[in-house]
Amino acid sequence: MDLRRKIAFAVVLTILAGCAPPEDEHSVMGKSPDFQVTAAANDKPLTLKDMKGKVVIIDFWETTCGPCKLLSPVVEDIYTKYHDQGVEGMAISNETKDLVSKFEKKTPHRMPVYIDPNGIAGDALKVEAFPTLDVIGKDGRVVYSMVGVPQSGPGIVGQELEKAVNDALKA
Repeated sequence: MDLRRKIAFAVVLTILAGCAPPEDEHSVMGKSPDFQVTAAANDKPLTLKDMKGKVVIIDFWETTCGPCKLLSPVVEDIYTKYHDQGVEGMAISNETKDLVSKFEKKTPHRMPVYIDPNGIAGDALKVEAFPTLDVIGKDGRVVYSMVGVPQSGPGIVGQELEKAVNDALKA
């Protein structure tokens, strides 16, 4: 394979992987800053502070993000499994309400969907790529953070996410 093809192949793999930076570059572990987002369903504002005392799964996603679509069912399954135990979920998009609403009609989330068109929540949690998952513990601290979908697939993310949620519930 000539050099141009190798470079093109590497670019395609990067795009398919979600263009996510290495995990160590997304370091938000520790106290999470508060932020406000708006519910896509009813325009009601919500702050992270409103969720104090609960474990919160935050899924930063976009409607056109292929890796987000791969990961979403895994995240939604864990949210559904643990919601009755006090786990809350926030699927946050930085896109317009119109775009997200159209997407939700075709492919609805089970987790509540929030709009953050100015990227305030993403900036607060240092989101650099989609998908980005964070788990906030009952004390408001980020206890798990993951960017992109690993080459091994979304299943490993599900295992890590479930462990993080279980550990946060026990804390």
